[in-house]
Amino acid sequence: MRHSTLRAVTAAFAAAAVGLASAVTALSAAAAEAVVISSDFESGDPAPWQARGTTLTVVDTDAHEGAHSLAVTGRTADWHGVETDIAPLVSAGQTVTVSGWIKLIDPGSTTAKFTINGTTTNSFTQVSDPVPVDETAWVEMTGSYTVPSGEAGLILYVEAAEPTADFLVDDIVVTVSGEPAGPGVVVVSAVDFDDETTGDWTQSGGPTLGYVDADGGKALAITRAADYEGIQSPTGLLAKNVVYTLSMRAKLPDDSPVDSTEVRFVVKPNYTWVGNATVTKDDWTEIRGEYSVPADVADLNEVQIYIGTADQAVGAYTVLVDDILVTRPAGGGDHTPVDLTFDFEDGTLQGWIPRDAGGDPSVTVTDAEAHESTYAALVSERDGQGDGIGLDVSAIFEPSVTYDVVAWVKMAEGEAPDDIWLSMQRVNEGSDTFDTLGQFANVGSSGWTRVETSFTMASAEQALLYFETSYNTGGPGSFLVDDISIRSRDVEVQPLPPLKDAVDFPLGVAIDSRETVGASAELTLRHFNQVTAENHMKVEAWYDADRTFRMHPEAIAVMDFAQANDLRVYGHVLLWHSQTPAWFFQDDAGNPLTDSDADKQVMRDRLRTHIVNVAEAIADRYGPYGSDTNPLVAWDVVNEVISDSPEFADGLRRSEWYRILGEEFIDLAFAYAE
Repeated sequence: MRHSTLRAVTAAFAAAAVGLASAVTALSAAAAEAVVISSDFESGDPAPWQARGTTLTVVDTDAHEGAHSLAVTGRTADWHGVETDIAPLVSAGQTVTVSGWIKLIDPGSTTAKFTINGTTTNSFTQVSDPVPVDETAWVEMTGSYTVPSGEAGLILYVEAAEPTADFLVDDIVVTVSGEPAGPGVVVVSAVDFDDETTGDWTQSGGPTLGYVDADGGKALAITRAADYEGIQSPTGLLAKNVVYTLSMRAKLPDDSPVDSTEVRFVVKPNYTWVGNATVTKDDWTEIRGEYSVPADVADLNEVQIYIGTADQAVGAYTVLVDDILVTRPAGGGDHTPVDLTFDFEDGTLQGWIPRDAGGDPSVTVTDAEAHESTYAALVSERDGQGDGIGLDVSAIFEPSVTYDVVAWVKMAEGEAPDDIWLSMQRVNEGSDTFDTLGQFANVGSSGWTRVETSFTMASAEQALLYFETSYNTGGPGSFLVDDISIRSRDVEVQPLPPLKDAVDFPLGVAIDSRETVGASAELTLRHFNQVTAENHMKVEAWYDADRTFRMHPEAIAVMDFAQANDLRVYGHVLLWHSQTPAWFFQDDAGNPLTDSDADKQVMRDRLRTHIVNVAEAIADRYGPYGSDTNPLVAWDVVNEVISDSPEFADGLRRSEWYRILGEEFIDLAFAYAE
């Protein structure tokens, strides 16, 4: 944490909750469909929808069915629109169905759609197919989304392909169905067929596939003539030493010539039956079972799940299936131990491949240079910093598991020094996320440099671990890697006496979302009864790149964790000289504010607006301060206002706040907070 708690000035911070105009319902568990957001804007309030780089206005000039709609104007990019965070309303494994109506304000045409941004993985998932829209008629957008694990925020937003097309939206409804996966569970695969696709599952054998109405959504109709005909999962989905839970619903059509049959999961390569059950025409039957990959399976790419059915005397017949879900325990439990070394001494790349970022790099084994051995891997003919050498770890790394990586690197002979990075490219639902795992500065060509880093793996359907040069300053020079080791690390929380029990006051710790899961969460809960968001409640964290105020997903993760585990939250910080956006101290033209009376008032108004917005955002989401649902108990109002040096007689730090307002800013912050 980058602050001195000894110098922080603290005040209790109370504010009344502000109710949402649209219907918003928190949903902890739901087997049936439940409406969690219904926005017709008839109250004149856009909440819970917020601007996404735009201006929002409720208007009565046009509407889908009622008298009002929401105008979204001032767009300058295709992703500009209207958004809301649905993460507090849903749980992993549930299905979100979204519908809404859209119409352009001015003459023209474009396409529009719903998209969800997972803030933890920075993934972007198209929820609805793009629909053509113009100014002549209202058009409906509909789609569905299966909630993944591990996302602190799920930003649902409306966007349009034409960057400057302003539009109206109305009658937006968000519903949630299905049982949540539950705490400590990772969703490995989920298919609900509501979008009339089989997701990442594919056809098995030669069945006839179709989609039928079921419980307000869609189910898959499989007309099969053999027990293996149906659909099958992707290969490489499962890892060893993990107990997976497989579930789905199945029934026979009402007009089926068969009164009953058996439906099951079957897992190759050993064709293991999982959850075999009898299904009929009368009602849906849940099929559920557990599976672990046998120890004698050498190639995980041979492991594949398919839906099996019993043969009947009538020959071909149809069975309906829905809501396929494959889950595994989250980190902190069993995982496949990883202990890999790559020394290239057999003259091969041992599974490493070129990582092509737009060029065509050459990755070869060389004996021209090596680290204390004969061979190393050489990356040459690079066109840019992103060209490198990578290892597919999709079937190796597991979510929430910590891995240690050690390697020896150098620039090739004659190359200038450069920064070498270890990075990760993850793919979830077709969206790429890039993680920087380690940055190693000034690697030269005269000798080998040992590099090491540790990281906790996030969720990924596909993952590539790779070496490259710096994204910011890296060049295309050739480099070498050798003696790479990758090891998983078991993190065990020792049963020491809890620190919180040794004192008679709340004992706190600074955390972010990493400390809310797995062994880190266990450690936090064992020793502390109060938490503080390390960085994500500071001033800059409340604003996106477009200066739009919103609660940071990391802050939400901390608050949710505290709420679920009966922890106190100590807020940090409402005013600080650091980690405050530069535009806070500028006028609309980008010029520095002065100490003129007019500029002082701008600064006062900006400070008050920020503090009130923070108070209302937390109360809106978690209820009134002091209530059982709101864990926030106090705030650092101002931080480090005392100077580190004795150069000023008044002892105060000369910050931008002081330059514009003088010492008045301290009193103002407390007055606004109260």
